[in-house]
Amino acid sequence: MNIKSSYRTEIDGIRAFAVIAVIIHHFNESILKSGFLGVDIFFVVSGYVITLSFFANEDKNFIQFISGFYKKRIKRLLPSLLVYVVVISLLICFFVEDGRSIFFRTGFFSIFGLSNLYLVRNSVDYFAFSTNFNPFTQTWSLAIEQQFYLIYPFLIWFTGFIKNKNRSINKLKFSIITITSISLIYFLFFYSDINSEAYFLLQYRFWEIGSGCLLLILLQKNNTFIKKIEIIPPSITLSLIILLMFLPKEKAIISIPCVVTLTLILLISLKDKGLIFKIFTHPKIIYIGKLSYSLYLWHWGVISMSLWTIGLYLWLIPIQVFLIILFSIISFEFIEKPIRNKLDFQSKNLFKWISSISLLIFSFVPIFLDKFENNTIFLGNRNRINNYSENELWKRKNCSNTSISVIPTDQDFHKCWITLEDDSSFNKKENKQRIFFYGNSYNEQLAPIPAAIVKKRNDLQFNSFFTNTGCIPSERITPKNNKNIECKLTFKKYLNFFENYSKEGDLFFISSSIIFPLEQNNLYLKNNGEITNRSALEIYLEELKDIHIRFKNQGKGLVIVSPIPIIQNNPRLCAHWFAKTNNECKGKKLYNNRANLEIIQTHNKYLLMLKRIGIKYLDIYSEVLKILNNNESKIYIYYYDNSHLSREGSLRLVDYFEDEVLNKK
Repeated sequence: MNIKSSYRTEIDGIRAFAVIAVIIHHFNESILKSGFLGVDIFFVVSGYVITLSFFANEDKNFIQFISGFYKKRIKRLLPSLLVYVVVISLLICFFVEDGRSIFFRTGFFSIFGLSNLYLVRNSVDYFAFSTNFNPFTQTWSLAIEQQFYLIYPFLIWFTGFIKNKNRSINKLKFSIITITSISLIYFLFFYSDINSEAYFLLQYRFWEIGSGCLLLILLQKNNTFIKKIEIIPPSITLSLIILLMFLPKEKAIISIPCVVTLTLILLISLKDKGLIFKIFTHPKIIYIGKLSYSLYLWHWGVISMSLWTIGLYLWLIPIQVFLIILFSIISFEFIEKPIRNKLDFQSKNLFKWISSISLLIFSFVPIFLDKFENNTIFLGNRNRINNYSENELWKRKNCSNTSISVIPTDQDFHKCWITLEDDSSFNKKENKQRIFFYGNSYNEQLAPIPAAIVKKRNDLQFNSFFTNTGCIPSERITPKNNKNIECKLTFKKYLNFFENYSKEGDLFFISSSIIFPLEQNNLYLKNNGEITNRSALEIYLEELKDIHIRFKNQGKGLVIVSPIPIIQNNPRLCAHWFAKTNNECKGKKLYNNRANLEIIQTHNKYLLMLKRIGIKYLDIYSEVLKILNNNESKIYIYYYDNSHLSREGSLRLVDYFEDEVLNKK
């Protein structure tokens, strides 16, 4: 094979196949359960193609080489991405009521090739259904490629590959083999369907792109092994790839290495003969391959915005596919292709200035929209805007470990008093009962209760701090999907804060989503070792018992707050006119029976065991159930999403809280 020859057109056919698989998977996962493997095919092809481009490079100057490479990459990837981010960000403003920051920020970071890092930082699971609602989630793979491009050109140059290909190819080959092997080992040891880092980060994915790079280098030599692979019929290889795409996504630890290997074989054996070659080099298939980048961007945007509005139906798919193709063609023909092929400034300074200014303007559109809090262009039910938690008497943005770059201190916790006055007015010697709230978003949702109480009586002081998704209030166990040591340390710090700034009669509330389902796989770790859910419950109850005894000896109390019922339809979506036909909002069932059964089982176990220990259990589950049964028509006002109360919903619990906590001795 003469790798110095012109670009292989059949590679566009492989790209077309990969992007079609991804699109089918995202439209209906049950049809092609592992269609996401198309992304892994893209990684291999990208490594092959980018290395092929270096063979034609004649730059002898490092600055020219690096600047030329990045100029091509920017012209190839950035313009279409910028337009996509701006258009989708505007659509988000029209159709998403609030809580949009994670969307806008994902879009912003995608422009700089950092969206995968942002998604990991926010503990996002690629396979979780909620990620479908983020129209920028798909940019994680673009970010991995962009980060790879930051490393690979330097590897190419400093191994001497560009300056003297024949003599230095062994250095490059050895370097890629070493890094690729380490990356593959990382992937095999750490990948799981609950480990978002191993899915989203470059160090776990380098081996896929690197294998494509290595293949192109090996094709330089008359390798006996490569010659044997060349005789494998592409039809067999392609059939095996398709079969892998029908495997459950839980088998990804097997299917991903297999599809990477088979893609390498396909690249070797796909010659200018046979049916597969003819199909992959058909002009229409080649055009789809050339569209693949735009198709990859826009298919997810159309699907995601459909989920926010009209939904996904079989009869709607032709319209949605038409929109995907239309937007992709416009993006390719009027943005990507003209800029890549025709935009060539004679003045390098002019190019730099225009590029920099355009990047600055477009990239800050999602950030501007994120700060645009008036929601003046939102088209849905405005009564739900800002109807979550408490922002008036509580500095909510300062009271989470997501907003603090280090482990919080007492000074940070002091910013979290729910008060009519400034937090500096706190007086440790003041003779008021103090109630401290701690937990994750299930604690955050309750903040309107103490805020309402503070407004009508001045004999109480409340402090509330909440943690990011995945953190649990425990120093002894951790969830498998969040091993962050900061969670344990934050809980310990807040316990110490309570003991330092509370007195006899004060209360410590824990409100969290922690559950121990009997029928699921083991969800928790102790000392980095996996434990059963039953063991986790026993360990956690023992921990609560120890905390309870510690507080009781100080004349203080511990209160555990129950979960709330989970409802069937998501109010953030279903409360609005444009989602009336959405299949996510259909059905007359009010409650998610399966999820609530799990909660009730935990609820009953908690209730019995906590009573035995002597810990008070605040049963808001039953109270919310009673409120919903009496006010079913207001469900979309009382709930923020499926599993969290809105501000209005929490306010309905004020009287219950006073009766059960403040008026009982």
